[in-house]
Amino acid sequence: MTVSSLHKPTSAEAATTAPALDYKIVPGEPSDAEAIASLGGRVFYESFAHSMPADDMATYLATTYTRDLIHAEMLDARHTFFVARDTASDRLLGFAQLTTGSSEPCLSSVAAERGIELQRIYTDSAAHGRGIGSALFDRALEYARPRYDAVWLGVWEENEKAQRFYTRHGFHRVGEHDFKIGTCVQTDWILERHFEKDEPAGR
Repeated sequence: MTVSSLHKPTSAEAATTAPALDYKIVPGEPSDAEAIASLGGRVFYESFAHSMPADDMATYLATTYTRDLIHAEMLDARHTFFVARDTASDRLLGFAQLTTGSSEPCLSSVAAERGIELQRIYTDSAAHGRGIGSALFDRALEYARPRYDAVWLGVWEENEKAQRFYTRHGFHRVGEHDFKIGTCVQTDWILERHFEKDEPAGR
């Protein structure tokens, strides 16, 4: 499940942060596992704690956002990570995770057979407004485009901000699935986008 950490800077923000970005997007390394697990768990809690029982949330975090699990995923060739780092402090500000081999029954044959899942894009809430989520999204698509024919993702049905973002960037809804966390069952919309092989390297 992706979360709503995709924020484009306003024109005023862009004017104050130009001409250079104060962060960099680089491939994730296994040594980033602890920071990714910490950030992922924190952002997931901030985004969804209000929508489920506390016990379900605690169990999910304890079994999903652990250093060992993220480290194992980073060593697994099916997963590709990109991270955003503050250029001054080198602190992790966000990450994107792409995953192959996953699927949903509602996906088109193109996405199911020759696609990749954009599984997560998370950014530190303290760093919102710097365009980090959008930069991670761009880098994820830049990676996926020459290697796959489509990209797909799941987004919470109540996350209208993220839904609008993905729609603007060529995704369309193809179905939904249940996202189960303990006794809590939430609905994710499944979105996909097909790549045109002659489209430019940017969005």
